[in-house]
Amino acid sequence: MAKTAAKTARLKKSRAQVNAPLSKATKARHDTGMRRFLTTSALFVLGIVLVAFLVANRQQVTISFDPFNTTDPAYSFTAPLWAAPAGSLLIGYILGALGMWLSNGSLRQKASERKQKVRELEREVDLANDASVKTASAATRLPALRS
Repeated sequence: MAKTAAKTARLKKSRAQVNAPLSKATKARHDTGMRRFLTTSALFVLGIVLVAFLVANRQQVTISFDPFNTTDPAYSFTAPLWAAPAGSLLIGYILGALGMWLSNGSLRQKASERKQKVRELEREVDLANDASVKTASAATRLPALRS
C-alpha cells in the first residue's frame, strides 16, 4: 500500500511538472528554435524557386544601361535572362556585406582595445603571482621550496 501511494505521489508530481508553465528562458529557446526552423524552411523554398527561375530562363536578352537611346544603346550587352537577377543578387550581397563591415568598424576597434587591455591585465596578474610565489618560497626554511 505504501508503494502504491508513493508511486501515485510521483505520478502527480511528474504531471504537475509537465503541466507547469514554461519559464521565460525556456519559451525564448522554443521561440528561437521555431523561428530558425521557419526561416530555414522559407529560405529553402525561396532557393528552389530561384533555381527553377534561373534554369527556365536561359534565352539571350540585351541588357541596356542607356535609357535615352533604345534602338542603339551605348552601354549594352547580351546575356542569358537569368544573369540579370543573379547578378543583382550577387551585387546586393556584396554591397550589404561591405556596409555591415563598415558600420561595425567602431565595434571591431573597441574589441581590439579591450583584448589589449585584457592581455595587459593578465600580464600584471602573472607578475603578481610570480612575485608572491617567490616571496613565499624565500620565506620558507624548507630547502625543497626555495629556488
